[in-house]
Amino acid sequence: MTIDDLLALLAAEYAQGLDEAKSTLEEFVAHAQARENLAESVSEGECALFVAKSIAAADLVGLVGVSMFLSHAQDALMAIDADKSASVDNTHRRAALAQWCLDALDVGKVAIDAPTSPEIVELVLMHASQSPLAPNAAWLDELSVAMMQAPQLPVDEDDVGQHTFNPVTQEDVSLRVDAADPDLLASMLHDAPGQLDRLYRDLVSHASGNPEPGALVEAQRVAHTLKGSGNIIGIPGVARLAHRLEDTLVWLDSEAGCAAASRASATRDAILACETLQQMIAHLAGEDAAPAHALPALERMQDWAQLIHAGEADAFSPPEVNIAVVKTGVAAHLSGPVAALPQSTDAAAIRIGSEQVAKFVKRAGQSLANVQRNAQSVRDIDERLRIAQERQRALHAKLDELQRTVDRQVVALQEQRDESGEFDPLELDRYDTLHVLSRLVAEAVQDQVEITNEVREGTSRLITDLREEQRELRQQHKELLEARLISFASLAPRLRRNVAQTSAALGKNVKLEIVGEDTTVDADVLSRLTEPLLHLLRNAVDHGIELPAEREHSGKPLDATIRLSCAREGQFVRIELSDDGRGLDEHAIVAKAVAAGLFADDTALESADIHRLILQKGFSTKFDVSDVSGRGIGLDIVNDRVKAMKGQLAISSQSGVHTTFVMRVPVTSGIATSIIAQCASERVAISSDQVHTVFPPESVHSATTSIEFRGAPIPIVSLAKWLGFSEDGTIDASRSTLIVADASDGSVAIAVDRVIEVRELVLQDVGGLLRQISGIQTGALGDTGTPLFVVDVKSLELRARSGVSMSAALALRQRAAVNRTRVLVVDDALSARRAVQHVFEDQGFEVHVASDGFEALEVLRSQPISLVATDLEMPNLNGLELTRRMREVPVWASIPVIMITSRGGERHRQTAQSAGVDVYLTKPFSDADLLANAKQLLQAERAAA
Repeated sequence: MTIDDLLALLAAEYAQGLDEAKSTLEEFVAHAQARENLAESVSEGECALFVAKSIAAADLVGLVGVSMFLSHAQDALMAIDADKSASVDNTHRRAALAQWCLDALDVGKVAIDAPTSPEIVELVLMHASQSPLAPNAAWLDELSVAMMQAPQLPVDEDDVGQHTFNPVTQEDVSLRVDAADPDLLASMLHDAPGQLDRLYRDLVSHASGNPEPGALVEAQRVAHTLKGSGNIIGIPGVARLAHRLEDTLVWLDSEAGCAAASRASATRDAILACETLQQMIAHLAGEDAAPAHALPALERMQDWAQLIHAGEADAFSPPEVNIAVVKTGVAAHLSGPVAALPQSTDAAAIRIGSEQVAKFVKRAGQSLANVQRNAQSVRDIDERLRIAQERQRALHAKLDELQRTVDRQVVALQEQRDESGEFDPLELDRYDTLHVLSRLVAEAVQDQVEITNEVREGTSRLITDLREEQRELRQQHKELLEARLISFASLAPRLRRNVAQTSAALGKNVKLEIVGEDTTVDADVLSRLTEPLLHLLRNAVDHGIELPAEREHSGKPLDATIRLSCAREGQFVRIELSDDGRGLDEHAIVAKAVAAGLFADDTALESADIHRLILQKGFSTKFDVSDVSGRGIGLDIVNDRVKAMKGQLAISSQSGVHTTFVMRVPVTSGIATSIIAQCASERVAISSDQVHTVFPPESVHSATTSIEFRGAPIPIVSLAKWLGFSEDGTIDASRSTLIVADASDGSVAIAVDRVIEVRELVLQDVGGLLRQISGIQTGALGDTGTPLFVVDVKSLELRARSGVSMSAALALRQRAAVNRTRVLVVDDALSARRAVQHVFEDQGFEVHVASDGFEALEVLRSQPISLVATDLEMPNLNGLELTRRMREVPVWASIPVIMITSRGGERHRQTAQSAGVDVYLTKPFSDADLLANAKQLLQAERAAA
């Protein structure tokens, strides 16, 4: 790689990070102009990190003047934070320093774009002389000389005496960081994983024979950067290996005419060196063990460097490095003290602070749930105030009518006295007093109306504020969740190393293809998936992939392929791992199962059932034990881990063709729009991403067992039976709400009592115990703070299909359950409605309420009601009309009706009886009378049935 190439790359990287670096300073200057307090720090943020990285990069390419100029800018950043007192003079000085640094970043860009240009040198010197730090003349003269020096690559210590190529020692692969600069080390750990991943992809594309243009040039840049970083920071293991890797990459890029076998061998060894560097960086970040094969990898790269120098590399085709020989016994010597390693600012949230972020996410979710609950409470209060307003207006109208009646009566009495002169003055006085009292009461009611109006205005403002608070908390919760999201690509290097090392140890040629690396996954979920994935990959290489001779005999390519894909599916992560190996030997699996006494020899099994036998603990058809996989250890662990995550593991295989494992695990944190349904007196939620549509009651025939959806019949199933809430799976489809949701093989219509609402739920971890219950995906908090479980339809269906008995859960529920009779209380007066409601609830009845006859009819349509207790006089539809309509509908005709009213006249009683009222009670009523009549009516109804 030439100096011009490096300058172009430096300019591109500087320009890419410039805007983000300037944003901190721009915000600082804006605060200064607004005369706000400048307490924040700028010497530890993105801008300072950008400047430090740029200085190191300028040193690497020999831009001595640019490095000096940016170092002065670094001093200015530190001076900004040297004194944070709030005095006016100090604020002006800090703002001036920030503005100078802001302009210096732009000057640095043009200096990198055109180094040594006289105009640019003059610009740099002029801006440096205007620094608030007031540099002296001697330093400016030194800067002038440095700016005129042409850029050149610094001489590496490794290049001195490279013709001798001293033998490689353990010290050359040391990863000790005792004397490392914390900021520079954090910077390297932040950038290196992505750079190495790109280098790996470039090498793989080169090995495939179809490389991208410029791939090897980019790979050389990465190796050169790591070499320089390793030397500057003082990590010989990274510096030495990256240096020899760079030598090999330069040769591969320049020697297009060399022998194909040598190029293939060099590329193979370069990939091994890249994987080793990836593991070194992961170890320094505290995420992996030190690579045990670092020494042989460096020895091989030095072999290539010696041959390249001697001009003999095109005839060199060595055997592969046998990693299996060096797997143990070396790692402890390679590793150094990493317990106190600094982490970069950007990576801290994942590498160090993931548990803390998890706490923040949990607290943010709880805060959001609390605000939702408080908002619902305020809405309930507002609704009661609205009803109170309506009652006050009605009362005010009655008082106006009373006042007019009294006025007319007073006038009539006065006229009577004037005409006859024989009127008792006491009677007139009584009416005068009544007149005054009616006016006083009317005024008091009007005062209450005004107070209620004011309170409703306050609750309206509070509802608006809470809605805004919900929006802000929802955004905060979302941002915290995004802070936990990391790309699946972060795990890719480790997975590739796993396959490379396992295949090398077993003498097999296997390449790993990863699809969906850009998929972002919750850090906790990805961490818990790592071990199952490593088990599956080792198992695929060991058991699934054939030896090269066997593959050649079968007509397969010598290089086997394992394909790993990752994708998000709503609230789930789906990971599919497939190999093109020998597939599962169903005959051997069945024979092993029969020998173990799992079932009889003549038992008929489907392929899916046979495949799942390999997930049994200790089950294996392989009797030899190796370092790669033990007898029966691995797949049972995978199954246990996936089940612990509330996930599913599916297996499909075709003998001699492939084996595919599909893991589907839920993302247990976040916000999900869900349908909340009532099922056997319980409330459950179903995530809306599983639901296609909802059919309301009476939309299908009562006796049907399936409905047509998208041109095909789908079964109707009882959610209550699936959940163990009911033993009887009989469904009255006409009275149930049907939720059409995704199933494992198509769709299914789930019968529930009713859909209550659709709302956003803040998902909560349900804990270790409840995670063991199949079918519960996650949990949330309802409006009243009670737990609300989100069920997974596919898991429930698979459990029901598997024939797992729910008898224990059902028996437990039946022992704890109380046989509750549903009563409907109908009254437009809130106080009266609650009084009757409490009477029934205290006796164990399940009570539903309505404020008028029309609401009562809606409840009757959605709930099997056993008794109705209703008022007579109500707006919209009164108690008499409600009773008449009930008697006209056959399903409701036999439901007993108790009328509770203040009308005690015989005429009203007879009218009620003719309408179909069974018991007529007048207010005030006795609780004992109400309950006695209710129980008598219910007993008579049961006897008649």
